[in-house]
This record gives sequence, C-alpha cells and structure tokens, in this order.
Amino acid sequence: MKAFALAALAATSLVSFSAFAHVEPGTHTGTTAAGTACSMVAGVTYFENNAHHPLNERIKITVDGTEFTVGHPPIIDADSDVVFFNHDLFQGIVPTATGAKALIVDMIHSEEKEGPVRFKVIENFWKTGKKESVVCEALVFAK
Repeated sequence: MKAFALAALAATSLVSFSAFAHVEPGTHTGTTAAGTACSMVAGVTYFENNAHHPLNERIKITVDGTEFTVGHPPIIDADSDVVFFNHDLFQGIVPTATGAKALIVDMIHSEEKEGPVRFKVIENFWKTGKKESVVCEALVFAK
C-alpha cells in the first residue's frame, strides 16, 4: 500500500509540475578556477514533440563554438521501479573526430536565483586516452 501511495504521489507531482528550468536565452558569463573569463550562449527552451514535460525540455547551448543540445538526464532505478529525471542538471554530448565532448550545466532553484550557476565541458580523446575539461563557475546572465 505504501508503494502505491508513493507511486501515486510521484505521478501527481509529475503531472502537476509546472516550473521548468529557467535558462534565460543569451550569454551567461563566469570564470574558471584560473580566473579566465568563460561563457555559454543559451538558445530558446523548447520541448521535443511539443510535449511540455521536463524529460522533453531541450536547450541549444554553445560553448567555444561547439553547439550542444542539452536536456535533463533521466533517472531509472529498476530495483525500485522509479523513473524520473534530474531537474538540477542539463547534459548534452556531441561526437568529435577523435572521441566525444560533453556539456554539463548545474542549475539552482532558490528564491535568490533560478538558473545556471556552473558548467563543465569535458572532451575525451578516445584514440589517445587524453581527457580535457574546463569548469566555468559563478555564472551570471550577461545579455
């Protein structure tokens, strides 16, 4: 009975969920740990198949000339029969000639701020085993 009640509560929460992640279209700037300026340019938020659900939420974000289509990563817990999503992250991955590149955007949802606060770009060079990453902290909306 408890499992049914929890499942019903989760389903109700998903159906009534109306607050989608807020990423203002435009440039978001921050700094790396070395003090270097960094930025990402966000496009307009849209929904795959025009279905307004957080799992369908997509944003095209460009970092250093690479365009990523990001979405909330799904969470599937087969042992507990739970299917959900991580509303605090956006992730996207693109293939490269030598491996793959990923973008992870950390979100905050508070009274003081709603939006991206940090991003990380990871590039993995599969053929050589080399890996590079850049973290951009303290994001603010520039324009």
